[in-house]
Amino acid sequence: MTALYMARLLFVAFLGDCRTGTAYHAHEAGWWMRLPLLILAALAVVSGFLGSCVGGFGSWVYFGHAHEGAIDPTVAGISTALTLLALVIAYLVYVKKVVSADAIAERLGISTRSAITNTTSTRFMRGFARSSSTAAAGSSTGSTSTSSMGW
Repeated sequence: MTALYMARLLFVAFLGDCRTGTAYHAHEAGWWMRLPLLILAALAVVSGFLGSCVGGFGSWVYFGHAHEGAIDPTVAGISTALTLLALVIAYLVYVKKVVSADAIAERLGISTRSAITNTTSTRFMRGFARSSSTAAAGSSTGSTSTSSMGW
């Protein structure tokens, strides 16, 4: 799922068409934004080299001897295949528009974003209306006890 969402971000936000005039006229950030990033990048590179000279990153993380890890080729292969599959699906859905995201959600029985948003906002507003009416009823009687305020 993460690969699908990251591919969607890449295809829609970074490689997609501009949707507004403001986005169309966007420009690169000035030096006031680049300079801190360059300083952080340089410090990251220097700390990486220093870490490898001092004894490696493992000596900073672990107390004592750093443990060696092993990679399971089966798990790595399956993970890579699923990631590539998610990238292809995102490309077909968001770039080529061969398949509709709403059609996939409907076929899988997943609520669309608008349905989830409407349901959540409806529940929130009902709860807000209930607490407001309870507080209003308590204030109309002049009672200021904590029980009438919902505490």
